Amino acid sequence: MTEIKGDWDLGKVEEYLDQTKFPLRFSCVTSKGYPTVFSLWYLYEEGLIWCAVQYDSAIAKILRANNRCGFEVGPNKSPYMGVRGKGNAKLVREQGSIVLEKLIDRFLDDSNSDLRNWLLSRKDTETAICIDPIWFYSWDYSQRMK
Repeated sequence: MTEIKGDWDLGKVEEYLDQTKFPLRFSCVTSKGYPTVFSLWYLYEEGLIWCAVQYDSAIAKILRANNRCGFEVGPNKSPYMGVRGKGNAKLVREQGSIVLEKLIDRFLDDSNSDLRNWLLSRKDTETAICIDPIWFYSWDYSQRMK
């Protein structure tokens, strides 16, 4: 069961993750013991967070060695609110192209067909990242920032 802390209950956390279209800040620890952060498109489905990366990318290599991760979704401007958490990530190669297509539909509009086409041209070498959250923390400063 996922532990919930902060301003929102699980329902509000899930609603926020489902409706928000900011990239997810994804952190993991390299083999040298240093944390690193990547910005990734994401989608939230049935309690899991999904991202897509190239199979041979740096992030995929890091996750093969250490699957523990952290994440945050929130705007860079007022009103400050969002969700951060910890979880375990696994690479799911057979879901890579499916997740990529869903992410493109979620984050790109029809006006950016060049990027859409370029991303889809690489879909055979995509792998999905499936994050199973074990802890969520939410914050919402919108009331005090009015």
